[in-house]
Amino acid sequence: MADESLNGPTRLGGAGIGSIGGGVALGVLSVVSPYVVAAAGTVVVGFVVWALNRRDGVAGTGVGLGCLAVGSIGLLEALGLGIGLAPLFLAAIAVGAGLIDVLVGGTIERFRPGS
Repeated sequence: MADESLNGPTRLGGAGIGSIGGGVALGVLSVVSPYVVAAAGTVVVGFVVWALNRRDGVAGTGVGLGCLAVGSIGLLEALGLGIGLAPLFLAAIAVGAGLIDVLVGGTIERFRPGS
């Protein structure tokens, strides 16, 4: 079972790190392969990270789920079911959103009463 002692800001930061990693993976893979292959590869990476960390704690699980989310959105976009985002643009959005998650999680943690 996952460690429930990790608080919300820590989980938010973990998902942010996963989003950053997923964005980087999607961006790099999309340069060397078609969009659908890059997105599927990002989904696989996210699933593997989630599977390896799901018993170790919520933070590791959040990293995998963040990467999995980026890959899933990329897969929808690559199959023409999204709004038409290019792979590098989606990767940039994912990295930016992940940075915001990490910064907000750290800020909340810092200014929380009792910290």
